[in-house]
Amino acid sequence: MAIDRRVSVYASPRRDLRIRILAPDIGVSGYFERQDYFPLTGGELGHQQLLPVLSVCRSTINELGMNTGLDVEIRSELPMGVGLGSSAALSVAAVTAIDAIAEAGLTQDKIVELSMNSERLIHGTPSGIDSTVATLGGIIIFEQRNLVERLRLPEIPTVVGNTGIQRLTGRLIGDVRKRLNSFSCIDKVIDAIADVAVQGRSALIDGDLLRMGELMTINHGLLWALGVSTPELDRLVNSSLKAGAVGAKLTGAGGGGCMIAVCRKQDVPSISHAIAQSQGYPLEVRPSEKGVIVTKET
Repeated sequence: MAIDRRVSVYASPRRDLRIRILAPDIGVSGYFERQDYFPLTGGELGHQQLLPVLSVCRSTINELGMNTGLDVEIRSELPMGVGLGSSAALSVAAVTAIDAIAEAGLTQDKIVELSMNSERLIHGTPSGIDSTVATLGGIIIFEQRNLVERLRLPEIPTVVGNTGIQRLTGRLIGDVRKRLNSFSCIDKVIDAIADVAVQGRSALIDGDLLRMGELMTINHGLLWALGVSTPELDRLVNSSLKAGAVGAKLTGAGGGGCMIAVCRKQDVPSISHAIAQSQGYPLEVRPSEKGVIVTKET
């Protein structure tokens, strides 16, 4: 589900072939010349953080046959690296901004495909879910790495709870794979997660918020069994449920990052307060029908 918090990429062409990337929200900036990195702020720390942005910029430039460098500035309303799809939103925005410069008219499928180049650097083998929903907006049903359908967007009052703990998605996926290879019962857990998703689709279509909430909480328990939850995430999930949430679960890869709670509209303030009291950082969000959009500045 797309939410009403956006990542913006401002891009303009250069006369040379440098790619200069400014990311003031995370305190790093610098430029790449061939394979060399030259920091402007944040020192060498920015090199690894900006490599995925460089990857998506270069792959898009190559795809469009452009012979130019870029100035890129990134602004984000989302915290980075906490399971809210910020890296995918950034990649999708970067591809679309460069496409707007070239006036090439990339299809939505091609935007998703190109955005995955940076996602692979971050996540190893991304599913494509985040890039697809960032491109299209709304709520999507995804199966076996393919978009199955978009659903009508109901009103779903949602509170995000951020533990403040960043995590590495690729490593967590590797840990789950190891557990899968060690315990045959993990197959059944994964099958149960798939079943929960199918039932969740039905609950969304029926507008049954209470049932969807119960399924989310069940899903959190299954993800705990996979080993991707943490005491901090469990604490925020439990405090949200006690404060009136109809359902809560971790989001993203787990291992830190965020959880999400769905609730009745009147319970949003109490759930936000409960998350803050439990050493989390609450963020009240709404679903968004809008995916990636382009605005041109003169």
